[in-house]
Amino acid sequence: MLQTLSETQKASLAQLEKLTQISFKTLVKRLADVEPIEVTAREKYYPLGEALRVVYKPSLLDLNKERARLAKYQGDKVKLEVQEMKGMLIDSEKWLADYSQKITGFKDKMLALPLKLAGEVSICSDVEENRMRLTSAVYEALNDLAFAQKGNYEAQKDNR
Repeated sequence: MLQTLSETQKASLAQLEKLTQISFKTLVKRLADVEPIEVTAREKYYPLGEALRVVYKPSLLDLNKERARLAKYQGDKVKLEVQEMKGMLIDSEKWLADYSQKITGFKDKMLALPLKLAGEVSICSDVEENRMRLTSAVYEALNDLAFAQKGNYEAQKDNR
């Protein structure tokens, strides 16, 4: 491939990527100021010598930019820590575990309703009273779920 490139004195981005082992995105950024010598429907061809000089040109870091970037990231980190301390952020893994536990408990209560209410419903022949018992049991399970989650998050805030 190198012999072919040296004969033609031009290289596409794909050829430069294979030759230099530098990613396509990086090559596009570094060659942004280089004018292609040939443009086809699918490829841009750059002068080989100039393209290699630009690609391998050592990039100098601007210390002021790097300090500003570091300060920005440090500020972002402090903001996240403050939000976590205020209770505005929670640990996603802990939340998922708590949520799964509450939903599993709710599911178990709902599945236990037929066994729990079977005796009461079979004794009573009044349809309205049976409906009220079933509704009451469902609301009890729903309230347990809601208050358990609310109490859990209030406890997390108190721990901070």
